[in-house]
Formats: sequence, C-alpha cells, structure tokens
Amino acid sequence: MDAAYTELVTPSELPELVQSYWDRHLWGGIQTAENCPRTREFTEAYSKRAQQYGWE
Repeated sequence: MDAAYTELVTPSELPELVQSYWDRHLWGGIQTAENCPRTREFTEAYSKRAQQYGWE
C-alpha cells in the first residue's frame, strides 16, 4: 500500500495489511530463473516502504 493511502486503513490495521501483502508475494512463487524466491529484492523494497512509515 502506498503511503498516500494511509487514511484508508487505521494505524492498527496497517502493519497487518503490509505484512499480508508481502507474504502473498513471497509465498506466491515470485522466483528467479533458478527457482529461488526473490527475498533480497522484497527485503529491500519492504525496508524502503517501512522507512516511509517511520517503522524501525
């Protein structure tokens, strides 16, 4: 969820929503050519998004 849409969910719902989003992508089978999860890419993207929300 983009930071611009934070008003659509309550602050208490937001962490669960973001976690659910990334869980679906990680477990949904997005893989490299070697059939490995793109964990590094998702970790970097999640970290950048978390910084936008001010999460540690």
